[in-house]
Amino acid sequence: MELKKINKFKTKLPKASAFTIDTDDDFMKLHTLTIASGKRGGGKSVAVANLVADAKAKGYFDKVYLITPTYASNKSIWEICDIQEDDVYEPDINVLNTIKKNVEMEKQEWEDF
Repeated sequence: MELKKINKFKTKLPKASAFTIDTDDDFMKLHTLTIASGKRGGGKSVAVANLVADAKAKGYFDKVYLITPTYASNKSIWEICDIQEDDVYEPDINVLNTIKKNVEMEKQEWEDF
């Protein structure tokens, strides 16, 4: 693939970074929305489980919600990162609303504390 550089406009960067969570140089910037896509048996779950385990060990993640249709068949993989079964959801049309409600309830509990 040929790469062509054009200098049509100057890029101005904001003074403040959009990423307010400090991470190691060799770790992705946070916050992030991450999707693992690949063929069956390609290692998606193993890669994500290890990424989550690393993020938890470094203190980047406190809680993880997992949306997957294959949790039961891949339970031994998810044990790598210690995701609580109450935080695992089957994908359906309402799952994001359900998780949002749970996050809002947890936020309220924290504020009440």
